[in-house]
Amino acid sequence: MNISRLFSVPVTLTFLAVNTLFTTQSFCQPDPNFYIFLAFGQSNMDGAGKIESQDRTGVSDRFRVMYPADNDGNRVKGKWATATPPLCRSTSQLCPADYFGRTLIDSLPSNIKIGIINVAIPGTKIEVFVKESYQSYLASLSSQDQYIKNYATNSYGGSPYGRLVEMGKLAQKDGVIKGFLLHQGESNPNDAQWVKKVKSIYDNFLTEFNLKASETPLLAGELLYTNMGGACGGFNTIIDTLHKVIPNAHTISADGLTGVDQFHFTSASYRTFGKRFADTMLTILRKQATGVDKKVTMQFNAASKNIVDMKVIGSSVIVKLAERTNVSLKAFTLEGREIATIASRNLDAGNHSFAFKQDALLSAGAFVLKLNAGNVGVSRLVASGAQ
Repeated sequence: MNISRLFSVPVTLTFLAVNTLFTTQSFCQPDPNFYIFLAFGQSNMDGAGKIESQDRTGVSDRFRVMYPADNDGNRVKGKWATATPPLCRSTSQLCPADYFGRTLIDSLPSNIKIGIINVAIPGTKIEVFVKESYQSYLASLSSQDQYIKNYATNSYGGSPYGRLVEMGKLAQKDGVIKGFLLHQGESNPNDAQWVKKVKSIYDNFLTEFNLKASETPLLAGELLYTNMGGACGGFNTIIDTLHKVIPNAHTISADGLTGVDQFHFTSASYRTFGKRFADTMLTILRKQATGVDKKVTMQFNAASKNIVDMKVIGSSVIVKLAERTNVSLKAFTLEGREIATIASRNLDAGNHSFAFKQDALLSAGAFVLKLNAGNVGVSRLVASGAQ
């Protein structure tokens, strides 16, 4: 009897079965180079900027969006697509996440992909994302605010928080969640508990996705400034305290951004805002890659541009910081008389852009910009046409 012939087929089948098993498992492993970010908030994260031709062109295939909404036209919930705006729902507009993703793609190696999942509802309070209380919030809405409940029910299965978790877990099969993007606060004016509510959301996310706080930042954008016509600019003082309860929270400055009304930014400002979100995230990613601890104490040295730097480009001042610190940026005449305060506040590590009215400051022909960041002082002479 030929033993080998008797067992040749089963052995071959067994090998094929085992080989198929390992091949299938390898395909199911999430791609560590696919960075996923979950965005949430109200109308400014939903998007209120007009989408222009420049926003629909040049979007890399490496920049992806997972559609989160039900009843959303031709969009299929839970499927990845090239991140051509709008990112939230088919009826949304341009939002900070658009140029956040585009800037990351332009700045990171070509093997890195970026994914966005954006769940937002115009006009909502932060409570709609609080796992423990969203139902009571939706039930308590006034007749004029029933549209918020309609969004929650018709687009997100009744729970915007639950939908973001559902989509996030689905996305984790493909890549790794690297952080959260938040823009909200206009509907929680003077809410001293807002920070604690955001922390509860963040903590729930960490649990749901099995993430480490030290490796997962929350980037929260400021509201339209009061000096730019914003109705809720005062709330930024509350947003700026997030890092006190969430050590890995980072506030993204809205300084100098303009609005189309008292709540919403212009399309140009959404682009700038998104780039600011990205600049902060890039700083965080570089620290993660080099093993630099976020709590490292740095000795400032004014001679080192790696610590703090300032550039003037047109009518904007670009300030680079290596760690969170208090910043004062002022303009002076050549005789030393103060002309204007451009910025005076705590800022996170990364690049920050501040706009100034160049014509007014240049009425004397030239002026001096003085930046104080922690223990560092940097000055720059600005003349007409200076870059």
